[in-house]
Amino acid sequence: MIGSKEEASLGKEIAESFDHTRVYDFVGRTNLQELMSLIAESELLIGADSAPIHMAALTGTAVFNISFKTVNFWETGPKSSGSRIFLVKQEDELLERDFVEELLNFFDEDPLSSEVRAVVRVTSPCLPYVVPPPMKTCLGWDLIQAIYMGTEFPYPEQSLFKEALMRLYEVNSLALEQIALLKQNPKNLNAAAGLEQTDQIFNAVEMLSPEAGVFVSWLRIEKLRVGPDEQSKVLSDFEHIYLSLDSMLRNYPLQSWYQIRNGVLHDKNILDEA
Repeated sequence: MIGSKEEASLGKEIAESFDHTRVYDFVGRTNLQELMSLIAESELLIGADSAPIHMAALTGTAVFNISFKTVNFWETGPKSSGSRIFLVKQEDELLERDFVEELLNFFDEDPLSSEVRAVVRVTSPCLPYVVPPPMKTCLGWDLIQAIYMGTEFPYPEQSLFKEALMRLYEVNSLALEQIALLKQNPKNLNAAAGLEQTDQIFNAVEMLSPEAGVFVSWLRIEKLRVGPDEQSKVLSDFEHIYLSLDSMLRNYPLQSWYQIRNGVLHDKNILDEA
C-alpha cells in the first residue's frame, strides 16, 4: 500500500486487519524516487486518479484504475499498456463484488474473449481506448473521440442536442464579446460580471444535455490549465480557448438549425432567456 503521510493512520488500520505476511504498508513512508522504483517493480497498480497512476505510465506498469465521474479518464486515466479503467458513476455504486470480479479478470490469459464488461482497456499509450459496446453507441463518447482523438464530429438528430449546441454557441459568443470589452478596458466591471455569468450558463447547458456537456467539460479543463499571470495574458489565453470552442461548434450547421427553429437567422441574448 502506498499513500501520503496524511493517510498513514488509515494505511495502518487496513494493514492490521490483514495477514501481515501478505500486506506491506508503505503509506507515507516513500519519497518520490522510492515510489517510482516501487511502481516500476510492481506487476499491477490499483487506484483512483492520482500521481502514481501517471508515474505508472512512465514505468510501463499496468494499472487497474477506479474512475469516478468527478474525473475524465480520457484526460487523466492510465496510458500504460494493458491497463484497465473500472467506471463508477457514483461512489456509493462501487460494489465490492463487481470490483473484485473485474480485478480477477485482469489476470485472465485472454480477457477479451470473456463476457463483455463495463471496463475500458488500454492496449497502447498511443492507441485510442478500447471501450465496451454500450459506450461505442454513446453520443457523448463519439464527441469525446472527436475532440480529443481527431475523429469526425457525430451528427445526431436529437432536437435537445441541437438546442444545447445552439445555446453553447450563443454563450460562447457572449463570452468572447466580454473578453473583447475587458481587453479594451480591464476595469470594465460589467464585462467582468458578464464573463463570470457565462460560466453559470455553460453549467446549465451541461445539465440540459449531458452529451453536449462534453464541450463544457473540455472548456472547464482548458480554463483550469491557465495559470496565474498578468490580466492581459490570462484574457488572451481565455480568448484562445473560447475561439477553439467556437471552431469546434462550427462543425455543425448552426445557421441551418437557427433558420429551422426561428425562420430566420438572428442573434438571441442567452442571458435574457436564462
